[in-house]
Amino acid sequence: RILENAISTHIDSVRPSIVVSYAAYGVSGFHDHLVTHAVVKRAFCEMQESRIWLRRLAFFTLANIDKASGLHALQTSKPEEIQVQLHVNESHMQKFHRSLDCYETYAEVIQGSNVRELVSNTVSYELFQERHEHILTSIDAELP
Repeated sequence: RILENAISTHIDSVRPSIVVSYAAYGVSGFHDHLVTHAVVKRAFCEMQESRIWLRRLAFFTLANIDKASGLHALQTSKPEEIQVQLHVNESHMQKFHRSLDCYETYAEVIQGSNVRELVSNTVSYELFQERHEHILTSIDAELP
């Protein structure tokens, strides 16, 4: 509940229309990713009715990759769960790789997962309690 309160306070201070977290399986299965999914989802659910500006919860996920093996194997969503796919440019991919470099204590795990090679320039999201007949190409498309 302490984490949920901190997240709720931050959401209130920023007032986003869209909140993004990890998919239920945490992409990599890391415990902090799993907890993040749970607390962000719970905070969103508790806040959604009283904050009219809060309109979407999206879950970052992977799609169409060969799953890596090891302690923290990357996981993917089922194709029917993916509601948004957007394409990012090379500059964004470079930022993604630089952000991975920040995790110095997990460098061996990151290298062993082959995440740099497996993640493409197509970013996928599941949408919480939303279904669209087609794949959206922007995370803010067709906001409820």
